Amino acid sequence: MELSTSLTTFDTMSTPGSFYTAKDSPPPLGLLADTSAISSPIEPDDEPPFIPRYRDTTELPHELKSHCQIHIEEEQYAPAILLLEGLLSDGNTMLPRGGRYAATLQRPKPARIPPPSHIALLSTLTIHPTFTSRLVEHNNSIAAQSMKYLRGLLATAGPVHANLCEAFRFSNGRVDGSHNRRWGSSVSGNRSGSPDEESDSIGGKLAVEQSLWQRAPDFWSAMGWAFHCSVAHPHRWRHWKVWLRFMVDVLEKDWDERLAQDQENHALGNGKEACKFPMLQRSLFAAYLDDLRKERKNVLREVIRSLFAFVDNDQASDKVTYKEVFDRETATATSRSKRKRADTVVDLENNQFGDYLDADDFDFSAEEDDSKQRMPKATTVPRARRGRLPRREQRESALTSTSITPNPRGEFGVPEGVAESIPLRLRLFRLLSNASFYIPNPFTSTAELYETFADRVRESPLPIFRLFIESQSDALPREVCVSLLRQIVEQLLPTNRPDPDDVDPEINSIHGLSFVMMQKCFLPFAAVTITAEDNAKLSLGLENILWYMYSQEPGLPGTRLAKAIETGIKARENKIKDKMKRTRTAASGAHDPADMAREVLDRSARNLRVFMDIF
Repeated sequence: MELSTSLTTFDTMSTPGSFYTAKDSPPPLGLLADTSAISSPIEPDDEPPFIPRYRDTTELPHELKSHCQIHIEEEQYAPAILLLEGLLSDGNTMLPRGGRYAATLQRPKPARIPPPSHIALLSTLTIHPTFTSRLVEHNNSIAAQSMKYLRGLLATAGPVHANLCEAFRFSNGRVDGSHNRRWGSSVSGNRSGSPDEESDSIGGKLAVEQSLWQRAPDFWSAMGWAFHCSVAHPHRWRHWKVWLRFMVDVLEKDWDERLAQDQENHALGNGKEACKFPMLQRSLFAAYLDDLRKERKNVLREVIRSLFAFVDNDQASDKVTYKEVFDRETATATSRSKRKRADTVVDLENNQFGDYLDADDFDFSAEEDDSKQRMPKATTVPRARRGRLPRREQRESALTSTSITPNPRGEFGVPEGVAESIPLRLRLFRLLSNASFYIPNPFTSTAELYETFADRVRESPLPIFRLFIESQSDALPREVCVSLLRQIVEQLLPTNRPDPDDVDPEINSIHGLSFVMMQKCFLPFAAVTITAEDNAKLSLGLENILWYMYSQEPGLPGTRLAKAIETGIKARENKIKDKMKRTRTAASGAHDPADMAREVLDRSARNLRVFMDIF
């Protein structure tokens, strides 16, 4: 395999260019290719070439590490974080050494990094209810300070040099002190093992029994519970989404850095042999997938299940599968003005919370009866502007919408937390796509992954489907969007349409799209079913594909494509004409689901006709 080959090869085909999902992909006609890496922290052109992307790192000296550990074990987290922040920023200034600007900077000295056990504890502080939703006065900024340090560590040292793979490993529910180990070797080559094997150990329940990495069986279970909170416990989702965004950033940057090192090492070695990607096999994301293998679970089924947790109306099985991570996690303080007794003892290490966890101070109704859970406010699905090209900047992201009132014209919405989670689900899908291609023993083929994921998107309720479709441009590269959209659209189209392989075999062999394929095989048809919802989904998929293709080659197709667009619009309208009933629910005044689907279909048809005017 060539190192410049896209990761998106279709495993069942012989050509290595199928299913474009990564950088450095040669674009076929009509399919745009993205050359950006996943969340690359610094572009090469933004800095002198001899300066590394991340700083080298070194272990904390024994005295400083012991000093920090004492603060942590005495639950003086703020001084410990301030100490670590100062050590991280120390020596980060570029020093002048004469000559032109490109030659005036010398490398900063290695950053001093705490052991993985300390980093793991800080991550627990960012999400533990004691420091987030069950705040006491002296803990009201610990979670924010911890996250600030972790993000600074990720940006400065990077995930590989900071040994985040060791710090962020789940222990599968076993209290075995897995984070209290000696440091291993680092890619920077300047970190040696600790002389005292036990010096990295941290005492206390927050480092062991109450550690996030001990409480959750694996990453996918923690993510599933986070998505549960996005639907049923918004006060917890407020904090889980911060943690989840950080973890996705870590997974992406860890993958990027390891992929670049594998490619560089392979280029310096024997370029004739296929690259085995040894660094990627030791990535954090590969470890999370391997956790499921060790539990003898079907990896593809489990990851897809967690990615689509709590996005549809049938959430009973998800509630059984994804349980809360911490004890009584959903409890919220209802009174903080209660006068505390003089003999009240607060000792987190010994699980003594004084009267902060008294029944009078917390509301447990949310966990007693799921049917009475408070639902978050709905986020309105954005409208496309009439009569204008639905440009990306004109499409308001559902994540930034603060509307909590139903649109007077009947626009329907989804819970705000679910809308915020969609880009995270899509970013994790791209990592899965990478893993299915690059790892020598993948958890599934790229073909099966795309087919399974597209099938779940297609089966989602129309508002969720629309969010998945319209959030792709912000969460995925363009070529990934086109590949995924084609997979979704093909599942909605009838089987008796022209075969793309007969129309454009060259582009179809790499699972690409061309305008002639769109004209003859996709645009002129209605959905295979007569439901308004499926026809609306098909129209949305076609609309977004055309937008991506138009941004690649504006104005090329001509009148034939415009005719195919109009034929398809009329075919979909005729398909559902006899089944549509515009009724309103008497109790709530909300639109019937079929009526809502018709509104989406009409709006998408207007957007498609905009393309007719510009082609």
